[in-house]
Amino acid sequence: MGSQVEQRLIPQALADALAEKPDRTWVSHAISNNIAQDGFRNITIRQLATAVDRLAWYIDDNIGKSSDFETVMYYGLADVRYIITLIAGIKTGHSVLFCSHFNSQIFNLHLCEKTNCHTVMRTEGVEAVIDSLVQERPMKVFQVPSLDTLLEEGNPPKPYPYTKSWREACDDPISIGHSSGTTGLPKPIVWTNRSYSVCELHQVVPELDGHPPYAKLLLESTSVYQTQPIYHPFGLFTGVTDPLYREKKMVLGPIVSGPTPPAILEQVIEHADIDSLSGVPIYLEMIAKSPKLLDLVEKKLKYIFFAGGALSKPAGDALSARVRLQSFYGATEAGPAFGHIPDREDWAWLLLNDKESGLKWEPREVKGADGVYELVYVKNPYTEKRQHVWWHTNSQDVYHSNDLFTKHPTKAHHWKFYSRADDMIVTKFGWNVNPVVMEREIERHPAVKYAVVGGIGKRTVCAVIQLVDDESLLPDDPLQSILPMVEKGNTIMDAAGQLAKDKIIFGIKDKPFPLAGKGNVQRSAVLKLYEPEIEDMYCETQTPHQCIMSFTTLPCELVASILGSLDDFQSLTAALLTCRHIYNSFNQIRGIDVAILRQQITPALLPYAVAVIEASRFRLHHPREIESEAVRGLVDTLYDKPFLLGSRMQAMSVVHRQEMSKRHQAIVEFTSSFAAESWGRLHSDQLQVTTQPNLSVEECYNFCRAFYRLELFYTLFRNMYKDRREPLGNTAHVKFFSRNPPWENEQIGSVAEFWESRFAEASTDVIDHDVLFGELNVDYLHRGRRNDERQIWTHPNNRWQKESFSSGVWTGWANCPGALFDVLRAYCNDDSGSEGRDEGDLLSIVFSRGMDEDVDKGPCEAWYAAHKSQPVGSWLMLDHNDWLRDRAYVLWDWKRIQQHQLLKLFESVPDGHMHRPQPTTNELEAMSASFVVRETIFENGGLGYWTGNGHEVL
Repeated sequence: MGSQVEQRLIPQALADALAEKPDRTWVSHAISNNIAQDGFRNITIRQLATAVDRLAWYIDDNIGKSSDFETVMYYGLADVRYIITLIAGIKTGHSVLFCSHFNSQIFNLHLCEKTNCHTVMRTEGVEAVIDSLVQERPMKVFQVPSLDTLLEEGNPPKPYPYTKSWREACDDPISIGHSSGTTGLPKPIVWTNRSYSVCELHQVVPELDGHPPYAKLLLESTSVYQTQPIYHPFGLFTGVTDPLYREKKMVLGPIVSGPTPPAILEQVIEHADIDSLSGVPIYLEMIAKSPKLLDLVEKKLKYIFFAGGALSKPAGDALSARVRLQSFYGATEAGPAFGHIPDREDWAWLLLNDKESGLKWEPREVKGADGVYELVYVKNPYTEKRQHVWWHTNSQDVYHSNDLFTKHPTKAHHWKFYSRADDMIVTKFGWNVNPVVMEREIERHPAVKYAVVGGIGKRTVCAVIQLVDDESLLPDDPLQSILPMVEKGNTIMDAAGQLAKDKIIFGIKDKPFPLAGKGNVQRSAVLKLYEPEIEDMYCETQTPHQCIMSFTTLPCELVASILGSLDDFQSLTAALLTCRHIYNSFNQIRGIDVAILRQQITPALLPYAVAVIEASRFRLHHPREIESEAVRGLVDTLYDKPFLLGSRMQAMSVVHRQEMSKRHQAIVEFTSSFAAESWGRLHSDQLQVTTQPNLSVEECYNFCRAFYRLELFYTLFRNMYKDRREPLGNTAHVKFFSRNPPWENEQIGSVAEFWESRFAEASTDVIDHDVLFGELNVDYLHRGRRNDERQIWTHPNNRWQKESFSSGVWTGWANCPGALFDVLRAYCNDDSGSEGRDEGDLLSIVFSRGMDEDVDKGPCEAWYAAHKSQPVGSWLMLDHNDWLRDRAYVLWDWKRIQQHQLLKLFESVPDGHMHRPQPTTNELEAMSASFVVRETIFENGGLGYWTGNGHEVL
């Protein structure tokens, strides 16, 4: 087994390099796309150390040093600031989330949720991506200094201290990458200091059957052209290990959007000072197709080092004939496996060290193929310190890679990649087809950019092909031109994998193939993107008998509904095709309603939406004695780990998800109505505003979150004052509100005023006007005792002290103003000797709570303006804030407040609006008497309506 070596933390490796050779070139990057003219810019180790310290101080000043590895997302132009940010983040104690530039917004939102990320650092040039992201998930955003600013040496910053030892910090979670997302949503994957410095162990592994470790080959190079994306874990790993642990110069091409074009690749190889190349198969395929590039790599390079996927045999043979070709096996989840250098003719085989990595090869039955094994990691006391997979997963003692290999017929430890287990296509007859073989054959055609083979559950396989962008390479008849490659592939494939001419479709420019971080195609995403075209293709090529048989499997009600709406019989086929496609989409794509809900409800609000549904089930599923604990648990999860609630939506029943959708739509409608009404009131105060505001993202979030919180309060605490002995009414609701800063509770109070006013208006209509009882589907007369009291409390002149109806179920009631009043003690900390403090001290304490958590400072600034001169006891303004709450003062964003100078308005509340008049005794008695008479009429079989004049009982 391997020799012992003293491993170093990344900051220590940088410090050692700075002490030994500070002027050594760390990186050389192309200045522009015109490399022949503009050349490269060299950055030294000294400049790297300066940039790291400068960025670390920037993070410290703007975000703060973290003691618990708080997640910070970094997203920027694909330059060396990725490496600088990684090392600076280590020093400040953060865990940096790096998302692929190929990710969709849904992928990035999912990763932010899963890692509890609330802060984004970005560079210039990526505003559109990040602005769109924070619209869906409000987060703090900081723009990092430019690369020139970070590297500036004229006024160097003082070193940012980092004193941790290897023992203290080897397992610190310093970065977060993610899986490719080729089979679903990407999974965040934590890398530690050990994940990077393990490269030092690879360099001291003994030979295996006379073959040295591949790390020995890497040490032969002094300057490597890194083609893999720097934001991908592979790019970060080599970007750190090659310059700092192997003393190489790292060469990078110019910043480009998407994969590096062939022309750029050619310029870098031709003009850069390099003697090796590290990359992914997509670029090696480009080189193999270019005679000029093949000549260049033969003259300049000692080796090409690649990972991230299979390389086609024609490309590999062409490259191996010119330069040593070394493959490398690793995964974001598992890290790099210990490998060795095979013979040159065995470039397609991985020579893996089972003992060093703890590998086990488990046979897998694949119909049509023999000798297929899955690579499995097995933990033991030796390998658990050497293999990354054991430092971040919950895999117990075994980790299945899902990577399938075939064994060399004669050479031990030699393995060839076969496919991903989840890439295998299982046909209608249960036959397994490996799509990679046909895809590689088709991609040999110069006009083909990507090929994806599918057909799960079908009689035969199909292919979706994306052609190259260069129109000069496109043949007049692409299908006919590609058929020889298809036929060649068919000679290799078994009967189940035969690709027919009529099962080939071509991608369109408006629907480019989704790519993973390494530039490889996301197979499942492509097949899902082109699912309508694929389904149509299969249906068009079915016989009439097959189509009829498919239609007859549809639910009768669905078929009858479609057929009943046809204008003529000729529409029958089209209608049935549409019906079948919709039905198949919902039947075959499990969780499609979840995907729709995630589009409807923004990620930041999703935990609240789930919490409301879960709260509504407590009475049904929890005995009374444990319900209090269930409520506390739900509230704790909502505030401490909201992402856990979002993940529970998948396990909900369809009925509950439908209810969630309905409630969200209702809250959105309430938001629109309240915003318009409040903005109109500001207009009546002679502000130059429009009566229909266009809400910003922050405002939509503020309004909706407040309505959700109020809905949750009503649902959880509807019996709060019904049974005083129940602990829910005395403790849990205080905890529910005390988790919010005061201006967020004022937001709840504001929407409560509006929401309850709507109930009050409906109730008053029943009492004072001739309006049907069924207006809100609430039969007040049939609710039994104390309904007269409810009617009185909801009188509009008594709104500030009323008790509202429970939301949704209309049983019990909850006193929102009373609950907010109970929280006042928590703010003022009365039980801790705060009575002697003056109001200014208490206000400072309250104002400091939660202010840093707000994405937009508008609400807290408005709250402060309205309350800074008020007595402490009126901070919740139970009877003083109607005028302000009517105008949604704590819900507008900072931009709107500044534009319309609303703070001045909120500082000067008109005295005439401070108190609403209470109803007189005579009014109360009249209301009570009228209700008693109406209840008697109802009990005698009458309807109990008022007459049209509003004064006499019918």
